[in-house]
Amino acid sequence: MRQDLSDIQDTVIVDATAKTFTVALEFDLATPLLLMQNLLDSAAAKSNIRYTKGIGGVFVVGDELDGSLAVQCDGVSFDAAFANEDLVDVNRIKANDVWQVRLTLGVEAARRTLVDEISGVFGAYGIGVDARHLSLISDFMCQQGGYRPFSRVGINDSTSPFLKMTYETATAFLTEAAVRGDVDKLTNPSAAIVMGKMINLGTGSIGLQYDAKRATKMEEEMRSMGIEPAKKFEKTPRAPAVKKERQTTPAEKVTFSAFKETPRSSAGKHVTFED
Repeated sequence: MRQDLSDIQDTVIVDATAKTFTVALEFDLATPLLLMQNLLDSAAAKSNIRYTKGIGGVFVVGDELDGSLAVQCDGVSFDAAFANEDLVDVNRIKANDVWQVRLTLGVEAARRTLVDEISGVFGAYGIGVDARHLSLISDFMCQQGGYRPFSRVGINDSTSPFLKMTYETATAFLTEAAVRGDVDKLTNPSAAIVMGKMINLGTGSIGLQYDAKRATKMEEEMRSMGIEPAKKFEKTPRAPAVKKERQTTPAEKVTFSAFKETPRSSAGKHVTFED
């Protein structure tokens, strides 16, 4: 076999059109037979024809006939994709690394990536999830402009102790709230449900009041026009339940043992945790 490497370089033939190269090796007649397959496999594994930092491998996926041909990479490198925008359609890049998408394309792109990834996980098992539910989850995770986990770690920033207790590890959150003396104003649905209060959503966000004076006046106007009211309006008091919601109730304080009332304050309804 030739010993001069410069002579071997002359035997490399590159075809730029076909994107191939051919290597021709010359051996002496007395050289023992060699199993070239093993040598080629070893040389190919050690040879880097082109290397991009952050990319471990590249695979061609899809079908060229229906136009779905694409390149799938092990790793994420948006910089490399943008540097080769003559070869890559940068407007159709997708990645499952939400944080890298957030740093490169912004929080809205990260939010959309979360929706696509969660939908893909359920879709693999044939489970359909309403897009509004997925949007609500992604909005919560990207609400602060960053990317927080949808778990008890991510919900730990909430100011409502009851909200955290209803998710996971209720004992740990209850102990922490009691030690720190946290206050829960019962403004979120989870805390309101725990305390048996009406949540401030849907029909619970409005109140109805019967105006007896106006009803009587309308009844008289209808009779003056010769129209008999279909239903007789009666001046009836409001239901006690409605009155209770309208009234300002004393503040409530929660301890480890029981609930106890405290003097009325201007702060409204709230719950205070004490050790």
